[in-house]
Amino acid sequence: MNNSNTKPECFDVFLCHNREDKPEIRRIADDLIKLGIKPWLDEREINPGESWQSALEKQISTIKSATVFVGESGIGPWQDLEMRAFINEFVDRKCTVIPAILPSAKTTPTLPILLKSRHYVDFRVPNPDPLVQLMWGINGEKPKTQTFFDSGAGEDVTKKVRVADIFLSYDHEDISKAKQLVASLEKQGWSVFWDISSILAGEDFDDVIEKAIDAAKCMIVVWSEASKKSYYVRDEAKKGQKRKILVPILVERIDPPMGFGSIHTENFVAWNGKLNSDEFHKLQRAVARLVGSGTGSN
Repeated sequence: MNNSNTKPECFDVFLCHNREDKPEIRRIADDLIKLGIKPWLDEREINPGESWQSALEKQISTIKSATVFVGESGIGPWQDLEMRAFINEFVDRKCTVIPAILPSAKTTPTLPILLKSRHYVDFRVPNPDPLVQLMWGINGEKPKTQTFFDSGAGEDVTKKVRVADIFLSYDHEDISKAKQLVASLEKQGWSVFWDISSILAGEDFDDVIEKAIDAAKCMIVVWSEASKKSYYVRDEAKKGQKRKILVPILVERIDPPMGFGSIHTENFVAWNGKLNSDEFHKLQRAVARLVGSGTGSN
């Protein structure tokens, strides 16, 4: 029987990884299957005796998305070739390419230049659930509990502008403080856009951020030694300052960056996360002036 015209099997996501990380990838592949996602994993899909290059070429031309995993072992030589091939396919077919950091990575690895502008999924942290985030990137369906959209009838959900009351600008070194802030602000009934839960895995980071800033009514910038040095945080803060929606806070004993010293900045260095603190009451009033009173209570 001649199977030369048989169409290749369709998969939802190609799992691009270093061979040293195979045990972690197997577990993620199994979890995805349980959730109804069909992953392509080389050891499970290449027939004995088949050329892996041929199998890879066939799949790259039909796959819907790819996830590039980086763990303690870094990017492998074959993985680098796979990734570059997929980036080229992405340009041609607009596939989603999702960077993901594996639990084995002891520090945040430097992503290849082709992936740096893309929001990554971090499997080292439990919240937001990395598997849910990865599913979101693969199928384009954002978890309902995290949705803030300026909706339009019949519009593709992945092309809508996510709208929130507050845009939070911070450096990832301050993520613990950022999580406290988000939780406290949401208890007041305000919606918060922050990259870790508001950007679809694989999306163009800069494009989504720019649209979110334009749509926000208030921007809170978290100043620290790390964020003060961050080009991205300073650039976001400049946009907020230009729109006159900027509310700066300090989480470390530093001076604000040049150009922001004339704006009153709330001191959150000693804040313990409590809603009834003086610091949070002052922040609450500053936000309410721009957004309006929230629906929650403290």
